[in-house]
Amino acid sequence: MTNPKNDYAQRFPRETDSLKTESSIDLDKYDQNILTGQKSIEDAFTLIKIDKSKPIQRKIVEIPFSSLRWMYQQIDIQKIPLGDYLASLRMHFGIKGDQLQLIFEPCCLKYFKNGSKPKSKIYKLHSTSSVYYSYNVNINCISAFDKEELTKAYESRISPFKTKSVIFPFQEMFGVHQYNHPSSEVNLLIYNAVVQDPQDSIIMRHSLLLAPINLTLAGDQKRNEVKFIRFLSFAAPGMYADLAHLCPPSCPEDGAAEYEYLME
Repeated sequence: MTNPKNDYAQRFPRETDSLKTESSIDLDKYDQNILTGQKSIEDAFTLIKIDKSKPIQRKIVEIPFSSLRWMYQQIDIQKIPLGDYLASLRMHFGIKGDQLQLIFEPCCLKYFKNGSKPKSKIYKLHSTSSVYYSYNVNINCISAFDKEELTKAYESRISPFKTKSVIFPFQEMFGVHQYNHPSSEVNLLIYNAVVQDPQDSIIMRHSLLLAPINLTLAGDQKRNEVKFIRFLSFAAPGMYADLAHLCPPSCPEDGAAEYEYLME
């Protein structure tokens, strides 16, 4: 299925018209089926602990797509040199109280070179909004100091598999919306997950999965319903969206982090 970013830009022109100027990622390559996605979510719930004993929550947040569009607008596209770029959202892991919390940082990835695979491109971090946001009923701006306090709590209290942050292109998140809810406003559901480290298959990392409806199931009866319910998520029924770049190993602070995507 074709990347729907231009359709989304036409649907919300005032907020997302600049999506049309971005290169198109081949989003179909980054689906994850429901059973694989559920296992990844359950593994995170079972394996990742706060203070070595408290399990993390399965679903970390539900955020309206309208709030995501607002954060997309915080990237000043006019300051980006003409060329190939991807407007993105970096999600930092933090802990507030005894709950995981995401800190959102709009950012932009700029084309660096062609990738190692056919039709792949490598991007590097070009700019950020230098502003951080949290979501709890509404979008809230948080200070750099508060962001550091939340992320330090995560790094000191989480074990094992800790990851500082993940980066998702906005066109992937908007693709989740356009594919599954082309005429209605809904929330994006963000789940905790674990994945293999892309540079070392023995190491597992904390990551995130995206979905447009609640895909988490429990018990044999619920699992059997997978055969009969048309689960909608990213590009096809029964899929989670999984296009996250993890830090580590890809941390923009070192200036060398590269983000590779398969393009249409």
